[in-house]
Amino acid sequence: MKLYKKLKENLIYALMLCVFAIMSIWSMLTPIWVDDWRSIINGVPLNFSQIVQTQIEGYFTWSGRVWGEGISRILVTLPRPIWGILNGLVFLLLSLFMLKLVNKKIVNSKSAVINYIFIIVSLFLLTPDFGQVFLWTSGSGNYLWTTTINLLFVYLFLNVYKFKNGYKLATYIAMIPISIISGWCNETTGGAVLIFLLGTVIINLINGDKLKFNYKKICIVLLYVVSYIILLIAPGNSVRAKALNADFIHKSLLLKLSIRIPQINDFISNYMIWILVVFVGLLVLNVFLIKNIQRIETSILWVISGLAAFYALMLSPALDVTANRIFFTGFIFIIIGTINLIPRIFENVNLNMIITFSLITLIGITALKVTTGIIDSERTNIAIKHRYAYISNEKNHLKNKKIIYVPPLEYIGNTKYSVDYGTMWDLETNQNDGVWLYPNSEYEIMYGVPKILLKK
Repeated sequence: MKLYKKLKENLIYALMLCVFAIMSIWSMLTPIWVDDWRSIINGVPLNFSQIVQTQIEGYFTWSGRVWGEGISRILVTLPRPIWGILNGLVFLLLSLFMLKLVNKKIVNSKSAVINYIFIIVSLFLLTPDFGQVFLWTSGSGNYLWTTTINLLFVYLFLNVYKFKNGYKLATYIAMIPISIISGWCNETTGGAVLIFLLGTVIINLINGDKLKFNYKKICIVLLYVVSYIILLIAPGNSVRAKALNADFIHKSLLLKLSIRIPQINDFISNYMIWILVVFVGLLVLNVFLIKNIQRIETSILWVISGLAAFYALMLSPALDVTANRIFFTGFIFIIIGTINLIPRIFENVNLNMIITFSLITLIGITALKVTTGIIDSERTNIAIKHRYAYISNEKNHLKNKKIIYVPPLEYIGNTKYSVDYGTMWDLETNQNDGVWLYPNSEYEIMYGVPKILLKK
């Protein structure tokens, strides 16, 4: 009885520990894959100064996302146990910031526990391209880590006034680098965050609050905006756009929209429609029964910002309709907006029944999906590790041979929990001398061999 009582009193912390352990171990077991290879040359990871130099060059030659790419490269160079622990910690922080933005206080209350379970279920069950967002090192650095940093920025921006004077000044100082990194992370994320912050100001004005000029906050937002502009004007962006889809750049605005809007709508129809249906249902419940206007307004703003993150891709020449990870930040914003509407009125028997039924059902479905996903992910990981072992062995016996012929992967993931799910990221069978071929050329640089081809 004492053990049960302690577990009940500390249930939310036990859940956090389980989440951290699962994601840490899962990340450790996941090998590097595709884009990760470019951070290793002839079997040796890049050092810090090389990574910095690479990111400076990349800003002018490929992409303005120097922070997300830089974080990814650093993570690749770490021993896998350390990478796994850090990645598990950031996943935990993501869930905690989502909870803090919904629940304000992380205490072992019924409301906090219920909201946290819904957050964890949403992340494990509903995240598109789970393996490529959370387990793939480059994907995690570019999406999980950068989104978490942006949620930290939003949380601090909204709550810094609550801190005591000494902590308040320290928080403002800490927000300087956080705002620079956050704004410079990702095109769609930056735009969504700015829309959300502007929306909070408008909501406060609508609710009768006087417009107060907090010069510290204004400077912090300006830093965020300047960093975001630096990201957008990177010379490498146009180079990358021409390399990936030069034809799209020259199309008319109407033609671009006619191509991209249906693609984004398809993603929403396939992955977000039921989440939005739940959001609308909870919104109606709050409007007519609970009537918490502030919560309703904030939730609508989160969803609008999330949808803005989706449709910001309308003019992107680099939009890959098979890479659902690019919609991750918008997905997170919509999840926050939806969970924010979950009722806190637990004395209502009917609401209690609905919430209990929903929790039990979703936990069961998540358990089924994730256990299958873990098995599928590990079979994929083993196949990739066998591939690497084969190439290493062939390299040791290369002698006068100039080409290493590699057999196809023994197993390719069938679920979104595998790092290679839904991609064409395997070796090509032919390659012309002197011509860069992805991913063959990445393998060749990583292993320091003349040429690697897939066996026909």
